[in-house]
Order: sequence, then C-alpha cells, then structure tokens
Amino acid sequence: MIEVTIPAAVLAGFPNDIHVGMVVLERLRAAGVPARGDLWPLGVSEGRLSSEFDSLTEDLVYRWEST
Repeated sequence: MIEVTIPAAVLAGFPNDIHVGMVVLERLRAAGVPARGDLWPLGVSEGRLSSEFDSLTEDLVYRWEST
C-alpha cells in the first residue's frame, strides 16, 4: 500500500481547484501510484485508490493498493 498525504497548508496556496488537482496528480505519481487524469485524479490504471479528508488536520490522504 502507498499512502500520500497532502497537507492543508500546501492546498491553501493554490488559487483554484485545477491547480490543486494537478498537485495531487503530481504527488500521487511521484509516490508510484498509477493515477489517471490530466487535471484531477480520475482513478488508477490498476489497483484501488481511496481518498479521505482528515477533518482534524484538513489534509487530503490518498491510499493506493495494488491488486
């Protein structure tokens, strides 16, 4: 399993959702997740991707499991 956490402070630094989506994709791919999409993660080419909004820290947490 690969877990990628994107801190709320990083996300707050971007002016719109498109920039946020591109950062999310970049971080997922850099961690080795086979993310699909151009402006926002649309899924993965294999395995299973889940996401969670941590209400305590306001971070985005993605988890990828291979099959």
